[in-house]
Amino acid sequence: MSTNYRSLCQVYCLTVVQYISFDNNFLPFSCGGDFSIKLWLFISTSHFFDMIPVFKPRLPVYDDLEPYLREMDASNMYSNFGPLGNRLCRSLAENFGSNVQNICLVSSGTSGLLACLSVLIECIPKDKAEITVGVPAWSFVATAQVPAFQGVQILFIDVNSNGFVNPTNDLNLDILIVTSPFGEALDIDFWNIYAERTGIKLLFDCAAGFDTVTSSDFPTVVSTHATKGFSTGEGGFVISNDAEFIAKIRSFSNFGMNKSRISLGLGLNLKMSEINCAYGLAALNNKQKYLQPYLDQIAGYNHLFGSSNTQIKIFNSQFLRTTYNILIPPCEVSRDDLILALLTIFGIEARNWWGDPLHMKPQFRTGITSNSTYPTANDLSYRVIGLPVGCHVTFEMQAYIVESVLKILNLEV
Repeated sequence: MSTNYRSLCQVYCLTVVQYISFDNNFLPFSCGGDFSIKLWLFISTSHFFDMIPVFKPRLPVYDDLEPYLREMDASNMYSNFGPLGNRLCRSLAENFGSNVQNICLVSSGTSGLLACLSVLIECIPKDKAEITVGVPAWSFVATAQVPAFQGVQILFIDVNSNGFVNPTNDLNLDILIVTSPFGEALDIDFWNIYAERTGIKLLFDCAAGFDTVTSSDFPTVVSTHATKGFSTGEGGFVISNDAEFIAKIRSFSNFGMNKSRISLGLGLNLKMSEINCAYGLAALNNKQKYLQPYLDQIAGYNHLFGSSNTQIKIFNSQFLRTTYNILIPPCEVSRDDLILALLTIFGIEARNWWGDPLHMKPQFRTGITSNSTYPTANDLSYRVIGLPVGCHVTFEMQAYIVESVLKILNLEV
């Protein structure tokens, strides 16, 4: 194996390293003492960039983007539901077997959550501070940031072993946010029954679910951020069979204005720009080039882990996504030990994508207390690890990554 895949650094520490990559710089955080300073100095002066990053996005290149940019310039519209945005809505509707009136583009997945939650809250005859929103204890932080920003009460709920929120029928909730774990498909029939039985309003957070989303009566939010398989660079969309609800989202995303530019309610500027729509159209028209490689990488990892005959569980099923998570078996090697060893010994960046469970984060400690200790959320948080995916990853690299994981966990076969 080429030494390009092996980190030249040897770092010894008593704490875990996590960091954010940005413009080829690595910013350590969550480090104790002066370790972060020492590591930062080491990284800055070493061959650390021979490492395999956990993710590198690939958006449409200029040649594929150019026709849409020319259309944008010809129309002189760069936002505000322009022609590229309308075309992207039609393309997405066709992709999901839906209609254009059932889809609204937004500036990000988080803004889509904010718009949906705002519209749902307006339908509840209570003061906002009295409204209770159920949130999975294990999810990306945005899932809880949005209701916290709204000023509602948050009740964290434990998840099942597959990462889906696992509510009981007797919870005193007004709204429940259901997360699709890393894009895994939701069981729409189950949630239809749950909603009918409880009367609780549902909001689906399917940020990474472009390949698995099914249009339903429930508002469903999909992110098209640069870290997603189908990407517009930044953005997202809301899809629902309820065209009236989508019309409200569209109005909310445009300062509460209706078609006659009269603002009749609260709203923000949450529209997707035309240049982001151009990226989306270019990607949809070149699926084999920009989307298929992610499916091939998922299949490659599945083959390598499947043939290793070990106790490592592949966390997600086979679908288009930009994360590859494994569930490490209970053993002497912890999640943090594995991440650190992959980084410092083998030059592989791995990631605990969602961090600690949401109920442990300080900004949410004022939420409603629960008798649950969230055992499954805690367990998944400390055993699910994301491995490198992206335009830079070859099958040879994948074999090296799998081999390295097995070595660290003493699971070589």
